[in-house]
Amino acid sequence: MALIEAKRKEIQLHPADNVRVALTDLPKGDLITINEHTIVLQDFNKAKHKFFIHSLNAGDSVIMYGVLVGTAQTKRVVGAG
Repeated sequence: MALIEAKRKEIQLHPADNVRVALTDLPKGDLITINEHTIVLQDFNKAKHKFFIHSLNAGDSVIMYGVLVGTAQTKRVVGAG
């Protein structure tokens, strides 16, 4: 019997990233499991948009592709888009 791989809903592009990217539209409240930790999405996330996998304070670095892509303008909680 062949195993069927579940379709991925999101992806982390680099191990250093503090965001993940939605591969499909993800509804608010959706559960994302990362290494045995579950994140509850705080917002509706459109495909190709990012959501935070760590809480950030205003001014903290946003890391994507393993590099600095911006800074948080406001406090962002885990699962916020």
